[in-house]
Amino acid sequence: MPWLDNINLRNMDDFWAVAARYASQLCGVFVAHLHLQITCVHRGILVASCPSTSWQFSGNSDSAKAERSGEPPGFNLLDLVGGQTSIRTVRFEPRGSLHGSRGDGK
Repeated sequence: MPWLDNINLRNMDDFWAVAARYASQLCGVFVAHLHLQITCVHRGILVASCPSTSWQFSGNSDSAKAERSGEPPGFNLLDLVGGQTSIRTVRFEPRGSLHGSRGDGK
């Protein structure tokens, strides 16, 4: 996603150098406010962003600019049990036009 590649942590290399030293003690790196759910493993560390509780960006990697998706709002629940990390995503349909993503009043 070229548009997302332009948004980086300023000291990204320093961050990952420190994270790599503590990888065995990390449950993962979790971020928010992307309005896009992404889950991957980077340098052996789980990395996850949660969906927004309002509108979502499209995960279309061919798009040169950010586009809204039709995915409903949601949130992640993390389960940390016995050294294992699992992520459950809960999606819900917004009511009314509060979120502005549907425009049909549902």
